[in-house]
Amino acid sequence: MFIHSPETLSDLKKPNSQTCTKKNIPLIDLSHFNSPTKRHQLVEQIRDATATWGFFQVINHGIPKSVLDETINAIKAFHDQPHEVKSKLYNREKERQGVMYSSNNDLYRAKAASWHDSLTIWMAPETRRAKEEEIPEVCRKEIVAWESHSTKVAEALLELLSEGLGVEAERFKNLGFFEVRESLR
Repeated sequence: MFIHSPETLSDLKKPNSQTCTKKNIPLIDLSHFNSPTKRHQLVEQIRDATATWGFFQVINHGIPKSVLDETINAIKAFHDQPHEVKSKLYNREKERQGVMYSSNNDLYRAKAASWHDSLTIWMAPETRRAKEEEIPEVCRKEIVAWESHSTKVAEALLELLSEGLGVEAERFKNLGFFEVRESLR
């Protein structure tokens, strides 16, 4: 069940360097977010990146490296736990909410399975959001810290996207996009 057909594997081979052109994903530097003189340029960069690529990478987003490292290490610590501990959260339901641990997500959809374990913790929308006590203790503090920091980045990006669309910066916030339970803040 884990053996992929030769056709599938040939699709994964590295393309010949002569036939492949290198393109760089747009890089958006958020360090100028509060700059009155450079904010317009930042809005234009995001507008261009979303129009031409549909996505972009952000740097200088304000999330401390320590928070990133601690979150990654905490998730690794979750996966390093014995199977008996992780399996208490095991679930394959698509319409799940809160916290879910799963393996082989493509087991019944793909021709050959690809083994990988996933920990999913819904932080939004409110109707699916994990309660703090549902988050595994081994990574709870780090996930809550990550969510707090990443929400600030999301708010900043949605402000810039709003401005790029020609509407007021607070548009998404006024529409309720950031209604988050205060218990995790």
